[in-house]
Amino acid sequence: GARMLQSCLSAPLTNLDEITHRLNRVECFINNPAMRDLLREQLKAIPDMERALARLSVSRGGPRDLAMIRDGLTQIEVIRAALQNDADTKNTLSDLLNALKNERLTADLQDKLTQALDPEPPMLARDGGFIASGYFKKLDELKNLKDETRRLIAQLQSKYQKDTSVESLKIKFNNVLGYFIEVSSKHADTMMELKDRADSPYIHRQTMANAVRLTTTELAELERDISSAGEKALAIELQIFDELVAECLAISEEIGIRARAISTLDMASALAELAVDQNYTRPVLDNSLAFDIQDGRHPVVETSLQTSQETFVPNDCALMPEDRLWLLTGPNMAGKSTYLRQNA
Repeated sequence: GARMLQSCLSAPLTNLDEITHRLNRVECFINNPAMRDLLREQLKAIPDMERALARLSVSRGGPRDLAMIRDGLTQIEVIRAALQNDADTKNTLSDLLNALKNERLTADLQDKLTQALDPEPPMLARDGGFIASGYFKKLDELKNLKDETRRLIAQLQSKYQKDTSVESLKIKFNNVLGYFIEVSSKHADTMMELKDRADSPYIHRQTMANAVRLTTTELAELERDISSAGEKALAIELQIFDELVAECLAISEEIGIRARAISTLDMASALAELAVDQNYTRPVLDNSLAFDIQDGRHPVVETSLQTSQETFVPNDCALMPEDRLWLLTGPNMAGKSTYLRQNA
């Protein structure tokens, strides 16, 4: 809505019918405060679909951008249903309601994104873990294998603790060594003696100031299986991600239409709320050159005065075709610039 307002201010309308239509939307929400409050509350749940779509279109998006489109399309249905049930808003906002209609393409995409994505996906696709369970059978099998190996790691750790009688023995992981057995320096001699036995499965990896690190053939093979399953699962997730992005971009125009309609509703309801809060009056517009303001106020100066418990004094300005030139005089700080600006 903020971007829509900025766009409207930078490119003012000149067609009277279009201006009237825009003001009708604002007045509709002024006359229906319950609907305005409901809409303002529901708009809080709408993510920025336009921005998400923009990031995806330049290959800078991630799973959360897909989730934003999913959540946005879902929330649009809630908003449209609420507006559709009110006769006044239904008539005045008919063009926006038509734009918000969930056609088959967007409905299919919404369903697919809901089924495919985890409810709270990570920011980056490369992290994986964003495809929901049950969406792709092979992916579920690989994830289950990964979970199973975690259990096997725990079993190995317990086995090595019993074998060495070192209860503090841990199997750890880092990006340099992968999985390794670590014992504190206190038990280093015990582990080194075990390592030197002919039938010992332990292989020395690294000696540190406060710990000794070892591995076994069994642990290395398990690590290879885990790594392979993780890589394959991530490859599948990235492939699904690319497919979902392509489907979003294929109907980006339809998504954009809905996003712009939501932006228009956001702007109209926000302006209505502002008009009620500040007691603004709808202007009567025509195609003549007459400019007739009665009890005009400067919105910024008036708001500033309210903070110091002062009241803005309203004033008139009537510039008609037969009376187009006024000479404004007065001392410094009398309000000449304020008067000029508020009417301009």
